[in-house]
Amino acid sequence: MTRDEINKILNAAARVIIQKGSINILFEKENVKIKLPTTRELAKEIGTPHYYVLPGFSRMEEEKFVTREERVGIWTTNGGTKILLSILETEFSEETKKILGANIFNLLTEK
Repeated sequence: MTRDEINKILNAAARVIIQKGSINILFEKENVKIKLPTTRELAKEIGTPHYYVLPGFSRMEEEKFVTREERVGIWTTNGGTKILLSILETEFSEETKKILGANIFNLLTEK
């Protein structure tokens, strides 16, 4: 899966997150995960049928950018979180700060 394909899906995820005004973040021992919108929501945002999004997520899971949990949803891994936070920082910084607060957002996006 190319970086452009990953960015396309995660950019759509960022747009849906901003539209909803809600970000679910899970902090674990060595992981920071962000819950992604449903595949149907992402397909709608991208403007493609749902069944075209599913193979993309399978590849992203194989490449360790996301993890799927049955009946729970799709979460980013540390690699996916880094890309998604970069998109939120460069394209939706002010909107994300309104959701998370500037301090938390700045801590998450520290280099």
